[in-house]
Amino acid sequence: MGTIDPAKNDATTGKVGQEVHYVNSKGTRCVRAHVVPSNPRTAKQTSNRSLFALVSKSLAPLRKVIRQGYGGSDAAYHTLFGKACREAVEGEYPDYRFNYGKIQLSRGRLPLPLHAGLDYLPATREARFSWEGEEEALSRNGSAADMVRIIALHADRYAEVRVLHAGTRGSGSFTYLLPGHWKAEQTHYWLYLLSHDMQERSDSHYLVESADQPIEVPG
Repeated sequence: MGTIDPAKNDATTGKVGQEVHYVNSKGTRCVRAHVVPSNPRTAKQTSNRSLFALVSKSLAPLRKVIRQGYGGSDAAYHTLFGKACREAVEGEYPDYRFNYGKIQLSRGRLPLPLHAGLDYLPATREARFSWEGEEEALSRNGSAADMVRIIALHADRYAEVRVLHAGTRGSGSFTYLLPGHWKAEQTHYWLYLLSHDMQERSDSHYLVESADQPIEVPG
């Protein structure tokens, strides 16, 4: 690496011929040789790049939600990104698929309901959610006042995310009318709970369309 004499008032920056001119963090003007990086494009590298691009595209719209769901941790997204690369990509290159059901958008100690359901009504474009009621909640150290949050992701070309305030644990149900441009088959949902004082949260639970889904409780 060479150094340019500032006394010569050379304001050149960027690539010039086979050299790159720049100013370093100390304010010194420098020049180095331009080196073209190796890019052999092996089958493994191409596959890895495709996988990385799919995970990046799939998770990027959820970045803010993930940060909030992990207590404001800036590192949570990067940790989840690596986990998604290992566990959430299915199929073989070039036909990779992203499994949103493998993504945990929230972590916490608050108990989830033992059962949660999702039904979609095409005629009215309504997504109807249900979960255990007050009596079962109280028997599991939950509170009827715990707030229910549902994350709705429309994973189309221009992805959109909405955080739905779905009432309380005690209310037991919530109905969401899909926006006109959302496609039901490209919409994903997660449910989690937040304590009334907003100091505790539950793990998230990915919802698929069915009448009733048992939720696995860690032993």
